Amino acid sequence: MKNSLRIARFFGIDIELHLTFLVLLVFFLSVMGIKGILLVAGVFICVTTHELSHSLAARYFGMRVRKITLLPIGGIASVSGYPRTPRAEMLISFAGPLSNILIMAVFYFPLYFYLGADKFFSTLNIIRGSSEIAGIKDLIMYVYWLNMVIAVFNLMPAFPMDGGRILRAWLSYRCGREKATKIAVRTGHIFALCFAYLGIVYGHIFLLIIAVFVYTSATGEEESVSVEEYLVRFRVGDVISRKAVCLSPEMTLSDLYGQVLSSDQEIYPVLSEGGFKGIFMKDDIFKSYRGDKAAIKVRDIMTCDPMTVKAEDRLDTARKLMIETKSGALTVLNEGSVTGIVTMNDIMRAYLMAKELGEGKGL
Repeated sequence: MKNSLRIARFFGIDIELHLTFLVLLVFFLSVMGIKGILLVAGVFICVTTHELSHSLAARYFGMRVRKITLLPIGGIASVSGYPRTPRAEMLISFAGPLSNILIMAVFYFPLYFYLGADKFFSTLNIIRGSSEIAGIKDLIMYVYWLNMVIAVFNLMPAFPMDGGRILRAWLSYRCGREKATKIAVRTGHIFALCFAYLGIVYGHIFLLIIAVFVYTSATGEEESVSVEEYLVRFRVGDVISRKAVCLSPEMTLSDLYGQVLSSDQEIYPVLSEGGFKGIFMKDDIFKSYRGDKAAIKVRDIMTCDPMTVKAEDRLDTARKLMIETKSGALTVLNEGSVTGIVTMNDIMRAYLMAKELGEGKGL
């Protein structure tokens, strides 16, 4: 079962709502009624704009953006690859907070003259928690000032938030990406511990959740960058398994049952006279185990239009694509023809070899 629902598509990017977001919706509905629904909708628009700005900036610098997933604590863009230069990372990271600042700039005068100075600024008390949302005007201003909170909070140098990534980009000019990442991660850990302390002292569960997210995400990013620094020297063609077994879409499960089960190959390219059609996963056999294996054909359960890579693609890009798609292997194509497959095991062997041979230097 998918843990997110696709609800929109902008600029070719899917917007998905994580199921936990529905918990937030139910909570605000029970506490605030219809105002709670409107408040969540306003937050949704602000966060979506923030993440779309990141995604469009990333696309400008040649990165592929698959989707944006909205969570109760914010949004996550699924991006293949990473910025090639510190300048690119800095601009991509700043694009999100900038969008929130622009929203405030665009609506400042219309809201100021429509609501008046008292109502315009008094809503800050709601942000501080010293008053409640009384009506629709308070709700509008709450969402307006929430853009400031989103921008300021994300610009804090707590890696992997936007400010932490900007810090890494700035440090990369001086000490290289790997060392810059280590410094930014340590800074992120310090902020995470501060968030945790404040969350415990003031009984703020949301701060504790953010603390865990920042700490674990920063640690994971450090490990990922370490792997990328070694893999950047390799191309997919350096490690692919060229003796991949391919299947026909007309084969039945009974035709290939023994062949697939006895093989250590996880994915099987599906070919016909027209070329590459898709992939068949070994797990698909078990999903259809109770069916009539003589009647079920490969084309009935294969995955069409799967993610693929080329032999000249960077190995670190293939690894990130596998992680994003939760796949253990990818098909390698060359002008529509199958060259072979690359697995996560192939990638990790290359990483361990590079790390063993002089910490990856001179390769």
